[in-house]
Amino acid sequence: MNNTSPLRAIRRRWWIIILMAVIGAVAGALPQPEKVEKQVRTFSATHTLLVNDETATQQTATAVSPNQVTLFVTTGEVPQRAADAIDFEGNPATLASQVESFFDFSTGALTISTTQESSDRSELVADTFAEELTTYLQERQDVVYEERLAAASERLAEL
Repeated sequence: MNNTSPLRAIRRRWWIIILMAVIGAVAGALPQPEKVEKQVRTFSATHTLLVNDETATQQTATAVSPNQVTLFVTTGEVPQRAADAIDFEGNPATLASQVESFFDFSTGALTISTTQESSDRSELVADTFAEELTTYLQERQDVVYEERLAAASERLAEL
């Protein structure tokens, strides 16, 4: 068995120890990366609207299709109403660009989602868009119903 002393190993490899010490000193002298002052956090909220049954779908299908509903969420009058309701200062299209909508044909669910910097704001935006969409669709359906009723009454009068 060979019994070597640690001092003898240090004497033979002294240049490695000095090299590692110099590398450590250089690495320690390098500037540190800048610290991040504020972390960016985002919160997502989703509001889901459901179509009750086939009868409701058939009644509203003539007035508006599910594909149109997803379009109404991000364009036209619904973003304008939502922007007014939450006192959004700016173009309603900018607010609408922060909202996504998806209609699932298998379940009849319309999801309205948004991502904002605060949880309260994301919930407010998603809920407001859902409420304004519901109100707009009800008003639109009433107008279509009244037009059909007027047309049927006119036709009845002609007959």
